[in-house]
Amino acid sequence: MRLTEQQLAFVDTFGYLGFPGLLKDRIDEIIDAFESVWTERGGGHDGRPHDGTARSCIVPFIDQHPVLSSLIDDPRVNGIFSSLLGDDFVYLVSDGNFYVSDTNWHSDTDWSGKMRGKPPRIYFKMAFYLDPLTRDSGALRVIPGSHRYGDAYAEALERKPGSGSRGRTGASRAGRCPRWRSRRNRATSSYSTRTPSTAPGEEATGAGCSRSIARRVSPRWICKY
Repeated sequence: MRLTEQQLAFVDTFGYLGFPGLLKDRIDEIIDAFESVWTERGGGHDGRPHDGTARSCIVPFIDQHPVLSSLIDDPRVNGIFSSLLGDDFVYLVSDGNFYVSDTNWHSDTDWSGKMRGKPPRIYFKMAFYLDPLTRDSGALRVIPGSHRYGDAYAEALERKPGSGSRGRTGASRAGRCPRWRSRRNRATSSYSTRTPSTAPGEEATGAGCSRSIARRVSPRWICKY
């Protein structure tokens, strides 16, 4: 699988791509492997079981199971990153998460240049969402164009993440694979039955919805130095 010229132009302009159902033929084994790692580790942070009240995370993640580590070599995944970064891209790290409630607007990598130089090295991230999600139950939200280092709009967002933006929401089915430049501002939003909460700049449209717990596997890649 290789990205088209249109897809490459889109990600250069807006900073993200979505691939609905990209790995739907593997979703069952991916979920089984996800649960297996979680069980073997005894939970997320410090081995504490996930209790559904706060995010739990395991880093590194895909390296701990043969099915998950094979995702790097899946022709669809490999083809996407080869298209973006060249065949000599380097896999860096991964994480596995149970997400609960909102996350704030944020970029996934250093924007200042202190850690990665100026302009920062190109760094992409792909996430495999293992649960169906909507804008009201935890779907990823991104701000198009927020990845463009040096651009006045993107720089303003980095100084004040979100800055009143609603962003662009991508509803998810199990197996959906969004991919974005890691300097992009992003967030998730989900809502509790008792206290509707919001991502910055987002109205509490999900009041009364049940809380969503989203499972996500995130391999990350960076271009070879």
